Amino acid sequence: MKDKKGSTFVIIMVIVSISIYIIVTVGIKVFEKVDFINYDKESKKELKDINKKYEDNEYAFNYDLTKNIEIKDYYIKDEGILVEITNKNDYPITSRIYTEFYDEKDELITVETNYIISISGAGKSYEKIYLNEELKKRYKSYKIKAIAEYDQYKLNLEDKIELISSKRDGNYYTIDFKNNSKYKIDSVYWGFIYYNNNEIVYYNEDSSNNVKSKETKRLKVVVFKDIEYDRVEPVLLYAYKRQR
Repeated sequence: MKDKKGSTFVIIMVIVSISIYIIVTVGIKVFEKVDFINYDKESKKELKDINKKYEDNEYAFNYDLTKNIEIKDYYIKDEGILVEITNKNDYPITSRIYTEFYDEKDELITVETNYIISISGAGKSYEKIYLNEELKKRYKSYKIKAIAEYDQYKLNLEDKIELISSKRDGNYYTIDFKNNSKYKIDSVYWGFIYYNNNEIVYYNEDSSNNVKSKETKRLKVVVFKDIEYDRVEPVLLYAYKRQR
């Protein structure tokens, strides 16, 4: 009787061990297969399978949207990297930006993650990647990639915002804009690109909240840094009303 119980116990332990081995090895292979940052190395079919399996995972993304975004980057001396995302989809998206930093041996130092919460269909937005002092000293090169998902929680109203005037005013840069929509807009975000001899030397952002329908608002932006610049390009990043 003892031998029978002992045999049964051994068999159970063997089965459990095999099951654990399969779960662990398969799990590792699945996660090795999913290269979220280097998504461009994966095939379309694999990526669609990943989307289905990991739609609740924070790294999940929509391949069909992601393939229709364009990324440009501009290095700003002593400031960081300005990333420009153009959404070539007809739908508004949110985007996560991954910046990989490499040392002189081309070994990965770190990956910085940034977010753009809303880019309208056929629209454009910017995000600044800040570099700390240690990273400035260590990195020799960087790569930028971005992924996209549908922005289904906000009503985008960028096309209803009219820039009326803009001017330099001492240490300030002032714009007047109007909400031509029939809605009160929760947030209107602007980016300001500062140029000197056609080179980007500075970038900052500011916003206005609760802009009423047909209201004209003034936004006065402080230039904190002592910089030489000959022109400023105000860019509307997003204007939205939350879907309640």
